[in-house]
Amino acid sequence: MRDTKTDLAASPLAPSFERMAEMKDDLYLFARLGMPDGDGWLPMSRLMDDGEFVGRQLRIMKEKWDVNNRNAAIGIVGGLAWQVGGAALFVYATERRVPDLSPENVRIHLVEGGLAEVAFVSGSFAALATDSQSGNATALFADESGLRGHLREGIEGMLSPAVDNVRAAMRVSKRTMWNRASDLIGQRMLQFGETVADKSWCGHEAERLVKSSGSPLDGATRFFVVERGGRDEVCLVRGCCCHAYKDPEHGYCGTCPLLSQEERERLALEAMSG
Repeated sequence: MRDTKTDLAASPLAPSFERMAEMKDDLYLFARLGMPDGDGWLPMSRLMDDGEFVGRQLRIMKEKWDVNNRNAAIGIVGGLAWQVGGAALFVYATERRVPDLSPENVRIHLVEGGLAEVAFVSGSFAALATDSQSGNATALFADESGLRGHLREGIEGMLSPAVDNVRAAMRVSKRTMWNRASDLIGQRMLQFGETVADKSWCGHEAERLVKSSGSPLDGATRFFVVERGGRDEVCLVRGCCCHAYKDPEHGYCGTCPLLSQEERERLALEAMSG
């Protein structure tokens, strides 16, 4: 009998997940490689296939956090984009590889407040044909455009059924949920730019991932570039407002769609100088 744990330890994905574990508190990214032990873990297909289960989760979130239908809906979809999509994006940003996002390969750990952690059961991955571990990949692509498209399709395939189930349970606009997902996919790539040598590449990949014609991710999320001291930085404008500005102790986010472009650029330049 094969030792699955040994196989996973030797997987080309293992170093990426080890790095995620080391940085989990800084990145707010909680993902692991392998079949998880313990209670509370479910196949991701539960959120994709079981509308009744999704409805219960939404009601729990509303009661737990005292939020309306909209915020419960974007909480479910955003959690998948942030944690499941985030793990895949981290591997892509750091290694140019894409883990298997199929529902049978992903487990989720749900708590009353939402999605707490995710696990990728196998070490399956797609990669570039030039990858040093291409012989271990399940799919190969000639260039980054092809690999990026594969990643986008995996994220869309993960989110689409969940969006449909949430829509049926809460009657919240699908566009609102997709905008939330797009915001978080873009935000994750910009965030991971801080962890790699080529920050600019991550910024432009964020836009290329989200603003792809025909993709449900291509909604109200926008990007712009600021420059200081010969350095460019890609910045995001949210398509789905978080409404944090309603709290006087929080104020407006630098990504807020309600700010003027002039104010967003001023805040972005301040962050660069800081």
